[in-house]
Amino acid sequence: MLNMFLVLILTRLSLELAQENAADLELDIDLVWSDIKNLNLKGVHVDTVVMNPPFGTRRNGADMEFLSMALQVASQAVYSLHKTSTREHIKKAALRGFNAISAEVLCELRYNLPRTYKLHKKKEIDIAVDLWRFVPNAQRRS
Repeated sequence: MLNMFLVLILTRLSLELAQENAADLELDIDLVWSDIKNLNLKGVHVDTVVMNPPFGTRRNGADMEFLSMALQVASQAVYSLHKTSTREHIKKAALRGFNAISAEVLCELRYNLPRTYKLHKKKEIDIAVDLWRFVPNAQRRS
């Protein structure tokens, strides 16, 4: 059985860390460093997507771009972290906009986000986050 791992990376630092971790664990994975808008994954299909997308706070809708792409390429499931405050929006977008069969919050978490951008005012912030499981509808892919 062929196992394929595709890892999408957003920042240079994340890429370097992923490369180190993959080497340490002796994993054979493909790392792709790209802006989600410029990524062409047509025809690429994987069983499961696990992601921690941007929360869409800094750039409105960034999280939705990731969720849309994940539901297009996954055949079995998408696991993703999203801010709890956006729960209803996430569910509606997944089920109605992106044609998911189901969208379920598996658990609620607290995420301590350190200051990483100049626009962040506080040294760190505690954010309520949901871990979601989405089931894509492979028959309704466009």
